[in-house]
Amino acid sequence: MPGHRAEADRLLPFPANQSCHSFVAAVKSFVADADEIGLRRYLQLNWNLSSLTRLIHGDEVESARTAAYCLGVVGGEAGVLTLTGALSHDDPGVAAAAEDALWRSWFNAAGAGARRHVTDAVELMAEERYDAAVATLDGVIEQHPRFPEAYHQRGLARHLMGDGRGAIDDFQKASELNPCHFAAHAGMGRSYADSGRYGEALASLRRALRIHPRFDGVRQSIRLIHEARGFAAPVHSDD
Repeated sequence: MPGHRAEADRLLPFPANQSCHSFVAAVKSFVADADEIGLRRYLQLNWNLSSLTRLIHGDEVESARTAAYCLGVVGGEAGVLTLTGALSHDDPGVAAAAEDALWRSWFNAAGAGARRHVTDAVELMAEERYDAAVATLDGVIEQHPRFPEAYHQRGLARHLMGDGRGAIDDFQKASELNPCHFAAHAGMGRSYADSGRYGEALASLRRALRIHPRFDGVRQSIRLIHEARGFAAPVHSDD
């Protein structure tokens, strides 16, 4: 294909004096060509989990962001744990890259077919076709009963439909299967809040913040709950 380098050239191991710059440049070439298969092979040949983890915790921010992206491509439980830890990285860009990589890993956890159906359900929710989204996710869960993202997305659909009890059940199941799923904890907190169960809502939202301190909107949700209860929000709203 025009624009592709020969795969053999790109899969050669780095020399002993490899640099962070060479790692970033190599990964960018695969991303530019939308060549995920080649990137997977390249990583398998040249980089293991411990080396990618060292890059994430190193001083080179662009290398850390790139390593987070790569862990999302590779997947695996150990990589997910590393990415979860990177959500608290000092650099917001690294934390954002880790979040993106986690979503990628979570959507892919049950295979390409299940991912396509969950993606279809997300699109149905964007069109406000919540019943159809739930039906689609019911089918995914029947085939993959231990797929956390299917439960999380069905929880979102049920929440948007006003089915608070069903939403809480799904968010609970997602968080049981994947205790690091910050969005499932946050969704459960918001569903509890809508039901007036403010204590449980705060506990769930704080769990989300402990996992992902920068997760969008959670601190605001905590402040709103404090206001609804008639208390002033604490200075640090996750306290």
